[in-house]
Amino acid sequence: MLFKEYSYVGLGVYVLLLKELQSGKVSLDFLNRVSEESGLSYEFVKNLVNDCCEIFKTKERGSLLKKDENYFWSEEILKENLRREKSAEMSRLYGKKGGRPKYAVTDNYVTNPVNLTIEQVKNLKKKFGESVINKSIEIFSSYLEKNKKLKEKSHYWYFRKDGWLINTAIKELEQDSEYTPKI
Repeated sequence: MLFKEYSYVGLGVYVLLLKELQSGKVSLDFLNRVSEESGLSYEFVKNLVNDCCEIFKTKERGSLLKKDENYFWSEEILKENLRREKSAEMSRLYGKKGGRPKYAVTDNYVTNPVNLTIEQVKNLKKKFGESVINKSIEIFSSYLEKNKKLKEKSHYWYFRKDGWLINTAIKELEQDSEYTPKI
């Protein structure tokens, strides 16, 4: 329908708009620049954007573009950008070869390769202090690297007040004089 109404010129302007929309929401002032650089009237470009927001729609996605008083955007491009950012972040965390991250938060689990939920980490930090838990995670992580047989879904029960892990972490922090007892 866009092609029938605006022909190749309108399609070209739409593609130009989509390219600019890759960066997110675009100011309506951009329409002036498109008009000046393309030699098309401002009304033509403005009507094209208005029609993309109000008339040209798909069953699956609704209108091609959305706008408010100051900006126009594409919901689909914003969703795709968000998906790409998330994918890039996961790739960065997991490394180029798809390995396990050194330290990442995924699906409410903190892995290092110590498996704890975010809530469990918060509770442990409240109970023992941040420095003790960070040191404990560091110690347990190296322990797990050496003992690859431990493949439990959660390692929360290793972090006990009377357990070797917390006591080892406290001793190491005391030696480094970084430990302030939790009162």
